[in-house]
Amino acid sequence: MQRRNICDSQLEASAAGPARSAPVIAMELMPLAELCARLEDRQRLFLRRGLARLERLICSATPTDSRNRTHLAKLRKGFAAFREKLTAHLREESEFIFPLIRQLEECATRKAHARRTLQNRAVRLGKQHFEADEAIAELRALVANGRASFPVSARVQALRDGLASFERDLHQQIYEENRFLFPRALAVSRA
Repeated sequence: MQRRNICDSQLEASAAGPARSAPVIAMELMPLAELCARLEDRQRLFLRRGLARLERLICSATPTDSRNRTHLAKLRKGFAAFREKLTAHLREESEFIFPLIRQLEECATRKAHARRTLQNRAVRLGKQHFEADEAIAELRALVANGRASFPVSARVQALRDGLASFERDLHQQIYEENRFLFPRALAVSRA
């Protein structure tokens, strides 16, 4: 499969959409601890809740024939793999990355260690961001391809809408981390 890149224009368009987005200038000036808190809040409020909502919607879908069962099984398997990877990623950020970034502002003596750790992890986390985008695109394709197999019901439409909303929130999170948090944290660690 060809790797898709989340281009800045796509993310900026996504960022401009929801009313809950902070103005770009505010994020550029925000203390790192405040930016981490903002991103953790989004993870808790939008991404974790969104995952739970998608899981409920996918689990509540019922096949009407054998072709639908196969398609639904693929969707459930794809979502389970996506959820597992994203949950591990979010846990790493909240338990390790965000606290490490907060320490940069608090303690100058830890900057060298933090810089090395952040440089190594930022590359891996960035790769995981692209993998998450690819996975959500695959889920979107599975749901879209299900039009032929699933009758368009309120549940299917709710699943499509929920996935679109989750994708916007995920892109906003990725954008803010890649564009603001990681570059600023690395810059502070070098100072």
